[in-house]
Amino acid sequence: MVRTSDALKEVDFGAWEGLNATQVALQDRDAYDRRNSDKFLIPPPRGECYRDVLERVSAWLKTVDREQQTVVIAHGSLNRMLVSAATVIAPKRCLEEVPLPQDAILQIEGQRWNVLPTDFVDKDI
Repeated sequence: MVRTSDALKEVDFGAWEGLNATQVALQDRDAYDRRNSDKFLIPPPRGECYRDVLERVSAWLKTVDREQQTVVIAHGSLNRMLVSAATVIAPKRCLEEVPLPQDAILQIEGQRWNVLPTDFVDKDI
């Protein structure tokens, strides 16, 4: 069965949607510096902080039967908060330690997580 959920959408960057870090810094250096001082608690203007993301992914996770194998396809930032919600690892630690490569396959079992190798994937398809 395939389901979609708005709870698994990427971080809402609000007024900064579609901009890169350099553009944001040039546009509003004070807000950029404030957010970078604590991305967990400080959102972009009209956007979400990682605490907001953790809350929505935690609520979604409560709807999942953890005894059943579940595959989630999501962006890296959301995956970081999913690891935190599914384990006992502090969210700020996940922000620092969970990798964000675009092709990462994260496996979460119980209270543990790891990155599976992706070298078996045929990149030419």
